[in-house]
Amino acid sequence: MTKDQVLKSKIKSIFILEDDGSLPIGNGPDVTVVDQKEFNNHFKKYDFFHSNHSPKKMGQFFLYEKLLDGRYKSNKPHDHELFYPKLGLYLNALPCDQTIEVEWVDYRRTWEWNTKYDYEYDGKPYKNYIGELPTEIERLPLWDDSLLVYGVWDSMPNWKQLRQAYERTWWFHRTSDELRDLQLNRLLK
Repeated sequence: MTKDQVLKSKIKSIFILEDDGSLPIGNGPDVTVVDQKEFNNHFKKYDFFHSNHSPKKMGQFFLYEKLLDGRYKSNKPHDHELFYPKLGLYLNALPCDQTIEVEWVDYRRTWEWNTKYDYEYDGKPYKNYIGELPTEIERLPLWDDSLLVYGVWDSMPNWKQLRQAYERTWWFHRTSDELRDLQLNRLLK
């Protein structure tokens, strides 16, 4: 596969359609119907602007989910597109119109060092690892789109810290009772 094909195949996202009680049954396999009130409460708690977990200084690691507004950008019946949680390294927040544009770099994932892509140079085929591509700065103006932040650390978090942050994400959504039981089990072991 080419570089673009490999990168496209690794993008994980779900389409979220907020249920206000008037949805027909059968919205398709790629659309997740969520309770509007529950999702809005989750959003308010972890939104970049309102969260206690938002990065403030350059160099902080943070676990985030990118939430893109999809109401006017697609022919699919969804309100938002939610991407799989990632670990980022915060760089900066720039003023942009009446909001800010956040800049960060995604931490390299293990699959990037295990996956090769095909390319051609001087008429000869070659293979290269995705992990050897130049790092790109991610940017997102927080106007209609959002970042949901679940944890911030001044140094690289260990797997226990990351696991707890992943458990708070919408991607691995659990009820507050389930989260409480997980925390109690963790303390009792």
